[in-house]
Amino acid sequence: MSTKKKSINLAILLSKEERWRTNLKNDKLVDEIFEPKDADDLFAYLQKLAKKGIKIKTLILAGHGDMDYPHDTPQIGTILTPKELDIPYLLNEQSLLPAQISVEEERYNKLSIELSQPDDESVDKNKLSAERDVVNNRLVTAREKLTHHKNRLEQIKDISDLIDDNGDVLLANCYAGASANGRKFMKRIGKVFLSKRGGTIKGYEGPVTAGTSLFGEPLGFFDWSWKDPKSWFGNRLLKETYPSRSASSGNVCGQPCKDFDRYGFCDRPVKHEGSCQSH
Repeated sequence: MSTKKKSINLAILLSKEERWRTNLKNDKLVDEIFEPKDADDLFAYLQKLAKKGIKIKTLILAGHGDMDYPHDTPQIGTILTPKELDIPYLLNEQSLLPAQISVEEERYNKLSIELSQPDDESVDKNKLSAERDVVNNRLVTAREKLTHHKNRLEQIKDISDLIDDNGDVLLANCYAGASANGRKFMKRIGKVFLSKRGGTIKGYEGPVTAGTSLFGEPLGFFDWSWKDPKSWFGNRLLKETYPSRSASSGNVCGQPCKDFDRYGFCDRPVKHEGSCQSH
């Protein structure tokens, strides 16, 4: 990807949809298209852009949605799902896992000591060994989860500064706002990408289709051969606008707050780059 242009229009293709792919490639206003393999690939790519200092003017998240199960069935393809941005859960797990790891380590070490003792007919070492294997599996899982959660939270913090001032996030998938859970997820996406520099997230309550350009009015990706989508489907365009906070002077914490849906990213001042005492 070229880094000469510092503010780009980026499309993320979150499901294998040939029509989306073709139309995005032919849209002259789309500068870059990325097709992630999975959630880790998506977040790593966006974090890489952020660290390069590239800004996104318009971020298009193109995929599929489902009217009957808009929350349980991933709302935007099968990659960016609600659990990937469940920041309260990630923060809670990050605070609880170290204690769990400590308990498992203590148990593992105790079992290892027992297994190292001379053979004793009253001690079933096969049973102890099997128990230690179970403890080790729990320990490995807990460590992997802690590493994953810390990494994901760091990625979320980095990409929160990726969208340019007053940029746009377009949810190019059906039924993005068809339910309360869908609208909650939509708002969380907006808060992650737009709450620092401001901007607007847009998505429909009803179906959309891959039009010829994603930059028409109001969302371009809607198939305008339907003439008036409201009269056909009762379809409503949902918007959530966030004011810019980029004018804040000095260094701020920037970490996601535990009650993220209410407070977003921490804006407490810090003397140097890094977290505040609460984070």
